Amino acid sequence: MPKIWTWLVIMLTIVASVFSFLIYSGKYDKPASVYTLGDSVSYYKTEDNARKYMLAGWSRQEKGYTWTDGNEASMLFDVQNAGDKNLLLQIRAFAYLGGGLPCQTVDVHVNEIKTASWKITDEAWYEAEIPYTAAGDGLLKIKFVISDPTSPKEIGMSTDERKLGIAVKELIIGVKD
Repeated sequence: MPKIWTWLVIMLTIVASVFSFLIYSGKYDKPASVYTLGDSVSYYKTEDNARKYMLAGWSRQEKGYTWTDGNEASMLFDVQNAGDKNLLLQIRAFAYLGGGLPCQTVDVHVNEIKTASWKITDEAWYEAEIPYTAAGDGLLKIKFVISDPTSPKEIGMSTDERKLGIAVKELIIGVKD
């Protein structure tokens, strides 16, 4: 009988270790919310449909946008209806250029594949093509890597300690023509 208990404890330990690895490796930070291609995701306080896709690196939603907070901001989308089509990620955003920064450089990664690099300044639409091979199982983990996030406190503008990078107003993922 002791051998069975020993075997059972070993198996449970292995299962728990694998589960912990998947959670802490970032593969499954939280369950993905289903996203319908072409739908607009609004980052304004009045239309709170972006929060369900956000993983990490986002500040609170403000009246017309949501700031990234820190060097990385990530989201998770379940786009099961993508098939073998290339996708197009579009965001409407502007940069925090405190301290005389000319722009914020933002590298876009989808499922750990770099798909674009943007120089963000004024409010505009920015696009990144997502190859169908990056979409894989239909889960899209989108990560923005921001070059120079700065807190207004660091440059003496206010007491705000958030490391602001870009303010996102809207996001759309659609099929690339």
